[in-house]
Amino acid sequence: MSADELRSYITAVPFQPFVLRTIDGRSIPVKDRDFILVTPTGRHTYIFQPDDSRTVLDIELILGADFAAPPPVASQPSTPNTP
Repeated sequence: MSADELRSYITAVPFQPFVLRTIDGRSIPVKDRDFILVTPTGRHTYIFQPDDSRTVLDIELILGADFAAPPPVASQPSTPNTP
């Protein structure tokens, strides 16, 4: 994965949580854009979890990202036509 691709996931509007997959088989959740940053050089990323634990990754070791399916759009109840 490239740093630019990762940045595009972080800055997407609206943000969609995702899980990064690494070459060693780890899956690292990114719950919100406030929980991840890419270093200025684009070499590393820091991913934080709500308990303040963190993971530092070399971006070249990230295989890809998985996004959850968006929630279904609630259908509007049809209103009967009244004369």
